[in-house]
Amino acid sequence: MGSILSIFMNYRRNILAGISGIVISIGTLSTSASANPKSFIFEGQILASVKKLIKYRVKADQFADDAEASAKQANTNAAKLEVCCSELPEADEASEYANQAKEAAISARDKSDRASSTNKSSKAKDLKDKAKGFASQAEEAAEKVTTLLNDALESLKEEFTPRVSVALDLAESSAKRASEAVSTAKDCCSEQKIDGDISDIEDAEEAAEEAAKAASEAVRLAKSFEKALSYSDSEKFTIELELAADEAAKAASEAVSSANLAKRHPDDFSDLYKNCTQGDLFVHKKHQNIGYPILNEKTKKVRYKGYQWQNVWYNICKQR
Repeated sequence: MGSILSIFMNYRRNILAGISGIVISIGTLSTSASANPKSFIFEGQILASVKKLIKYRVKADQFADDAEASAKQANTNAAKLEVCCSELPEADEASEYANQAKEAAISARDKSDRASSTNKSSKAKDLKDKAKGFASQAEEAAEKVTTLLNDALESLKEEFTPRVSVALDLAESSAKRASEAVSTAKDCCSEQKIDGDISDIEDAEEAAEEAAKAASEAVRLAKSFEKALSYSDSEKFTIELELAADEAAKAASEAVSSANLAKRHPDDFSDLYKNCTQGDLFVHKKHQNIGYPILNEKTKKVRYKGYQWQNVWYNICKQR
């Protein structure tokens, strides 16, 4: 048995050698079994014991790795808490839990190393179970550090969260208002030619694009605020977000203003209906050619170009 187990004495340092040893041992056992059935049974039991030993060693090593990963996480989050909120009691508490995770990881690794050096499967199993326990302790401590960090950050941002929420709502509503203004201007006035300027709609579109960009930047800053790990960063992102919201609101106002200018002179001459009661409707030398009908019985639209004022009067007033 000793000759077979010696193959696996340095399992963690040379796993390939261990695997090769199993293959060789199986071949040896097969040869012996053909000559002596009792020997086959005995050596089969030995091989089963070796396999259990290897299994326990591997598991113990995995638990040690898990414990070390938890300790690393705990240490990282404790450091973050120290940077953002060293004045809060959570910082000291997190440091204590991080130390607990570290000690548990050291103990888990010790059990794993001892499991790798023992030749007894029962002893290796016991060490594996202890490594598992220390891994659980490290994980629990790391989770407590994470909770403390999240609680501290939440407390840290309470001062700025209402401002961030208001600014973000302003930016997004401004972009929406600008977009709607452009849509209504296009619906009514995309063919305007005189007493209005198609560039009014283009100006509204440009302003709406600026509002959309500012709103997008506000969203990005809000996400950065959520990830902020210090008071100074939280304050910085809040101020920048408020500036982006102001830009969005300003651009939206420009979009609405330009859209309203465009809507003063709609395609269907609705702004001129009120003048139908005046006897001298459209008798203005500078606007002698101000419209011609578009052949569409459903809309009876006219554009600001074309026929004489008499035709415009007929299409707009006479047929009302």
